[in-house]
Amino acid sequence: MWIGKIKESKKKIIIAIFVFLGLAGTLWINRKPSPPSPPVPPPAPPAPPVKPSPWPSTYPDPPFVHYPVTEERCRVVEDPYQRQLCFEDLKYLQAVWEKDLKKCEELRDFQKKDDCINSVIKAKVIGPENDPVEEAKNCQKIADKKLRHRCIITAAVDGLDKRVCEYFFTDEPFEKKECLDKVKAFDIVRNTKNPYKGIKRCLEVKTLEYGTICFRALLKEIKYDCNALEGVQRQMCQSLVLKRDAKTIEDCQKIPLENYRKVCIRIIETGKSGFDLDSDNDGKSDEGELFYNLDPFNPDTDGDGLLDGQEIFDYGTDPTNKDSDGDGISDFEEVKRGTDPNKINH
Repeated sequence: MWIGKIKESKKKIIIAIFVFLGLAGTLWINRKPSPPSPPVPPPAPPAPPVKPSPWPSTYPDPPFVHYPVTEERCRVVEDPYQRQLCFEDLKYLQAVWEKDLKKCEELRDFQKKDDCINSVIKAKVIGPENDPVEEAKNCQKIADKKLRHRCIITAAVDGLDKRVCEYFFTDEPFEKKECLDKVKAFDIVRNTKNPYKGIKRCLEVKTLEYGTICFRALLKEIKYDCNALEGVQRQMCQSLVLKRDAKTIEDCQKIPLENYRKVCIRIIETGKSGFDLDSDNDGKSDEGELFYNLDPFNPDTDGDGLLDGQEIFDYGTDPTNKDSDGDGISDFEEVKRGTDPNKINH
């Protein structure tokens, strides 16, 4: 009996297995296909190596090293203040290169702005299409008084235009005379085809150093041919040559012009250059006084109470004239009062 039960159980187990296998097969046949696996992307290429910046991250550049000032150069400057300076320098260079006064006026640094305006005017006044007087009017935009004055004089000289002197120095007689003589001196040097004739014309230039500038520039053209000259110009030429070549006091004694002879002796006696000597202690070197046609052994050539060096460097007055502006008040008295010794005081 129990054997029959075992056989019956086996039969049920076998049937159950077949039913299970049938259901599993049906499910397998009717299953939904699984979505395809996404494609495996190819491996990313290796990142290119980072190239170091060709510009240093500090500004300005280290000594004896020059990097062009460009936008790329300025961008890599780490410090914000120094970066701003870099861009300011870039704007300055662009303004000068483009001769753009408006860009100059946009500069924040006052000294840089003044230098920029001066440089642009100097570049523009040379062009034949520009009027030196009109260009020189822009010099008034320069805040620094000395640079503004120099800008006007440069416009007159570079443009070889006397009208600039007459326009700006109507109430400053000495300044006007000095400006006119400087224009004349450079006009002679630049435009004289025959240097021998040009040297004679240098005698027309009377103000301080400008006659000397004219004369010495053309002496080089004629290779110091002193014998071809006459009068004081021959003596001046001989004095220059003999002083330059002197080795002994006896050599100095051959110099025809007294002041050149005395300075030559001082150079031999002291072993110093004429630029290092100031025999009268007036603030102007002996060599400088010879160049300005002053007496290196008289500290106050015009006797107005102001030293020659003071008149040249501090006040811009005429050291050969007690009253530079001709208004009846001496230069010394005007300086004492606090008025301008170069402008007529009514």
